[in-house]
Amino acid sequence: MPNDSSTSTREGHPIRVAVVGLGEVAKVHLAAFSLVPKARLEAVCDSRADVVHQISNELGVRGYVGVAEMIQAVGIDLVMILTPAATHRAIIEIAAAAEIDVFCEKPIATSLRDAEEIVARCQQASIRCFYGSSYKYLPAIRTARELIKTGTLGDAQLLSEVVVSGNGLDGYSPLPFFTLPEKRAGRAG
Repeated sequence: MPNDSSTSTREGHPIRVAVVGLGEVAKVHLAAFSLVPKARLEAVCDSRADVVHQISNELGVRGYVGVAEMIQAVGIDLVMILTPAATHRAIIEIAAAAEIDVFCEKPIATSLRDAEEIVARCQQASIRCFYGSSYKYLPAIRTARELIKTGTLGDAQLLSEVVVSGNGLDGYSPLPFFTLPEKRAGRAG
């Protein structure tokens, strides 16, 4: 049954959520569950069994190393995908086949083709696919946008993202690089 736009797919009950991917970004998402009374974490999933065991025990939820197994075993309304971008399409396809709404961290895909297929699968399954891109609200990004908009920096030709963690420059590691596909005829872009 397709989901409607209400705050809960089961009227009067919390939205049942599973998190796939237990890396660094998951720490923020998992901590946020205590602040959202209309959501309840039901399960976590990661390819690393030791991490699944540790986090599922800490949080008192079920843990899995396989997405399909988790979706079959646990009744959920939303799956949060916090894995590397190259895995997003396959996981979203599993969720769409089970008619489960999706929250996907950025970037949604590593190719235009995968992004288009993700959208098509979600539409075919009548599920909602939420895209997590909160960077636009970060103070540094807002300032950069304003500097570009006002012309202070001239015409921007290339933007590059660098992540420096709490470990400073000693903890710096470059983000994975991928090339965007050439513009296709008939596409704005």
